Order: sequence, then structure tokens, then C-alpha cells
Amino acid sequence: MKNVQAHRAVVTRRHPKYYQFVMLGVSLIALFFLVLGYLAGTKSTAKNIISLVQNESAEEMVSISIYDALESEAAVLRTQSAVNQAALIQLRDDLSNRDSRISELETNLSFFRSLMVSGKLAEGIGMQPIEIIDLGDTRHFEFRIIVQQQAKKHNLVKGTLTANIYGVRKGQFESHTLAALSQDLKQDVIPLRFRYFQKIRGQLKLPEGFTPQGVDAVVRSSSPSRVTVQKKWPWLTTDQFLTLGE
Repeated sequence: MKNVQAHRAVVTRRHPKYYQFVMLGVSLIALFFLVLGYLAGTKSTAKNIISLVQNESAEEMVSISIYDALESEAAVLRTQSAVNQAALIQLRDDLSNRDSRISELETNLSFFRSLMVSGKLAEGIGMQPIEIIDLGDTRHFEFRIIVQQQAKKHNLVKGTLTANIYGVRKGQFESHTLAALSQDLKQDVIPLRFRYFQKIRGQLKLPEGFTPQGVDAVVRSSSPSRVTVQKKWPWLTTDQFLTLGE
């Protein structure tokens, strides 16, 4: 009798929804890894965003710091520029005043030399003719009188000057002291104190209706010697004062 291999059938009992459970498990595992990858990516992205924001904030802070430094430097430069401009203006004014003073000294020196060389003035004390400038309304004038000393040795001169303007008003003779007509002179007797020359200069206003005809002046010195010099000039006006020394 032939050996017949016996076959044993194994029956496995499965739940009716077995395959559904398997698919659900696979889906859950896939979903788990998907969520895990998403979270990892999100965390990395957040870190990148935070790092980028921090970097941008740091760059912005650096830019603000540089701007503030440049603004401060610009303010300092503006201040220095203003100070330099003010100093330049002051220097220009000082140079102008110095040039004016030098010009005045040179003019006075030229005047003195001209007197010494030309022999315009005799030995002793004298006066240049009065200079009168018409200011344009027949009543207001500017005047200048120069008193000087001509000597080999110029000692200090002390003395006084009196000047009167004479003329007519309503057909009658009138005379007025120079000080009475000029606010630039404090008294009728003008004090003199000089070694080479002294200028008496100012403005005057004539009385209403007064017609000037001339000027008489008297210089009296008390030192270094007693001398009296009297001059009389007609009333003549000019456009400007003569340059000293001419």
C-alpha cells in the first residue's frame, strides 16, 4: 500500500475587519512620521526666522549707531564751521580797523611832513583855514579846524580855541559861538592839548533866517609859552575835506 502523505489543514481565525485594522495602523504610522517631519521642519524654519530677525535687528542697530555717530560728527563740524565763520568775520573787521588806523596814521604823518617840508606854517602855533561842508539844506554843515605847531623841538602845547560865526539876520549883524551852534562841542572855550596838531571837527546848525558871512577864531597857548593867534576867514563851503598833507 502506497504511503500517502497526509496533509493537515490549519485554519486561522481572523477578525472580520482585520485588513481594515492593518490599513488603519499603516495610516497612523505614516501620519506619525509625516507629523514628525512637519514639526522638525517647522522648528528649523522658526529657528531660521528668529535667527534672520535677530541678524536684521543687529544690522539695523549697527546702522542706527553709525547714523547717530555721523549725525554727531556733522553737528560738531557745523559748530566748528560757525565758530570759524565768526572768527573769520572778526578777523576781517580787525584787519579793516587796523588798515583804517594805519591809513589815518599815514595821513597824519604825511600832513606833518608836508608842514615841515613846505614851510606852510611859520615858526610857532597856527591854524589851517576852517573847512566847511554843506550838508544840503543850507542850515546844516560839517566843519573842521586844524591847529598845529611848527618848531624844531615839539613840546607839548596846552591852550584854548574860541571860534565865532558871524553874519546877518533881518539886516542886523549877529555872531554865534561855534559851540552854541554845534552839539559836538561841550563849551565855548575849546581846550587844546597836542604836540604836533589837533583837529576840531563836528556838525553845526545855523539859526533860522541867519546868513553866515565869515568865521573868526582865536588860539591862546599857555604852555610851553604864552602865545595868541587870531585868524579870520570868509564863509566858504566845499564838497569834502581836503586830504591832510595836500
